[in-house]
Amino acid sequence: MSENKPLVQIVKFSSILTADKLLSGSKYDNLETYSILWIDPFVNDTKEYVDAQKRLRTAINYIRTFKTIENCEQYIQSIPEQDRIFLIINNQLGQELIPQIHQYRQIFAIYIYINDDKRNTQWSKAFTKIKSISTQIDNLVARIKSDCARRSHNKIDEPLSISLFDMNVSYKSNDQFIRSHLLIDCLLRIKESSNDREKLIQLCEQEYRDNKSELNLIQEFQQNYSSSRALRWYTRQTFLFRMLNKALRVQNLDMLFLFRFFISDIQQQLIKNQYSQSIQLYRAQLLTNEQFNTLKNAMGGFLMTNNFLSTTLDRDASLIFLNSMDSSDEYDMQRVLFEIDADPRINGVKPFANIIWLSYCFGQQEILMMIGSIFRIMEIQYYENQLSIIRLVLTSENDQDLKNSFENLKKEYSAKEMDLFSFGHVLYDMGNFDNAKKFYLRFLDDIPSDHQDLVTCYHTLGEVAADKGDCDSSLEWYKKLHELLTRTLNTDDSRLADSHMIIGDIYWKKNDLKQALESYNKALNVYKRALDENDLIIAGCWEKIGAVYEKQKKYFQALNSYEKVLAIRQKSIPADDLVLGVTHSKVANIRLLLGHYYLAVGHYNIAIKIKSIYLPSNHLDIASDYRGMGHMYKGSGDLNQALTYYQKAAEIYRNQLSPEHPDVVEIEKYIRYLSMPKE
Repeated sequence: MSENKPLVQIVKFSSILTADKLLSGSKYDNLETYSILWIDPFVNDTKEYVDAQKRLRTAINYIRTFKTIENCEQYIQSIPEQDRIFLIINNQLGQELIPQIHQYRQIFAIYIYINDDKRNTQWSKAFTKIKSISTQIDNLVARIKSDCARRSHNKIDEPLSISLFDMNVSYKSNDQFIRSHLLIDCLLRIKESSNDREKLIQLCEQEYRDNKSELNLIQEFQQNYSSSRALRWYTRQTFLFRMLNKALRVQNLDMLFLFRFFISDIQQQLIKNQYSQSIQLYRAQLLTNEQFNTLKNAMGGFLMTNNFLSTTLDRDASLIFLNSMDSSDEYDMQRVLFEIDADPRINGVKPFANIIWLSYCFGQQEILMMIGSIFRIMEIQYYENQLSIIRLVLTSENDQDLKNSFENLKKEYSAKEMDLFSFGHVLYDMGNFDNAKKFYLRFLDDIPSDHQDLVTCYHTLGEVAADKGDCDSSLEWYKKLHELLTRTLNTDDSRLADSHMIIGDIYWKKNDLKQALESYNKALNVYKRALDENDLIIAGCWEKIGAVYEKQKKYFQALNSYEKVLAIRQKSIPADDLVLGVTHSKVANIRLLLGHYYLAVGHYNIAIKIKSIYLPSNHLDIASDYRGMGHMYKGSGDLNQALTYYQKAAEIYRNQLSPEHPDVVEIEKYIRYLSMPKE
């Protein structure tokens, strides 16, 4: 960007979505883990049912109703396995639907409601997830609310979000562990915006618009929250606890971005009240069989929690919780007791604290461990009563076995001040293009239109769209970038030409050859003013122009362009450089198409000679030149030489391509034709 020219004011294109537009237009679906699905032909038509839904919403906010089995089953299949569904269904529909969906992991509890206690319900005994059969709506509501309260209290079946670092597999296979650690670390380093909290409140008000009790809590939070009361709010069974845990588990970055002030406040309270000595902690947990087996295979490796981990000092209490579990809650699950050795003096460990006096449940012993806590998996012991003890030792990324994996990340990201733009880069580097785009857009929303990073942001948004194959969106961003550059740079600045080249490349991908050629020619005109006439960048521009003409079958113009490329490169790079070999091939191919056979042969020979230095003898590029030589000799009437070169090409094609490949089919056809006896 020109140093002596300020960026001009730019009017944002209304057709490009900003972050707020993305947020308002997104379907967040259920922001909590638990949901109620109620299927009955009259579920929304009977006052008794509608009133029951209102009462149930105080326990589980998200309620979806269905009148047909087909719609309900389709919806169930769309819900992630780690979510928890409470299904309410009548006796008749239950007999048809439950056998089909009972095995789904997301189906957690089923409640049968019948208004005729004389109906046969014997069929239900075969399905362990059926918790109750009620003939009174009040009993149904009371049972569901009671089950929810029990789960909220012991947290045993709350899905545990963990990432594993397996010492027995490659670094790339542990990618999720590294990413999870990096995401939260970088997210928390983004400075809080003054309106983040207000945006979170607005989102919560929309999510809980039909839930009066939660709306009252949201209002209380808005009026009374302070950073010193973060743990009190987190341990209170409200929208905050449920939404945050779901967002952490699924890594919903939209939500975590709005929650980062809350996470940071909790972190500071844990640091301030950090345990000062080594202790042993316990956590009772139900794990899916899949999670348990994966964890077992990672023995000796590392486990990282992607959410806050609630633990206790009381081993007996944890075992009581596990032993009191309803057997139907253990469908496809393993009962596990984590025994954790935690020493706060180990370098780099995440904070943990006894929050007995900071919790909403005042006086209740609870040791809360920070998101991203890392543990080494030491041992798994198996007991006869289907209980497993998993012994963990708290450690950190500084552990010798993890240090190398995190070293590069630390160099690249730790020292860098994190903002929306740099966090977008982190996501982009991870290949998380959708979320990268959202954070770049947020960055655009927050910065003035003369900000120094505007150019880089537009360019990166164009790259993100291009990487996703969205040429139209990419083109729009690059045109926006070009408008900015045009207003801020001198007309002979080579960066204007670079911009024209990028736009030309997108038109090329769209197969809009006319617009591509126009953009490349604009770039060429700027390059000629900005650079020496023999600069290799100018050669690259001529090469793209030649490619357009070649595709348009304007072979004389293509030849003129490629010969300019060749002339510049012959002056600027060594005579045996591979790039020159490729350029000779392009000139030769056009000469062949124009029927300039004897001129083409010289270029083919030079191309093959150079390529043979750098490429293996069976490389497809060399085969292509052999085929070109075959075409050239065939066109000039030397059929024996043509057959020789076709056979050389065929030998490579047969080894590198399938028999059905068009190049193989074509070359075999030529060989058969030339091998036929001549009359």
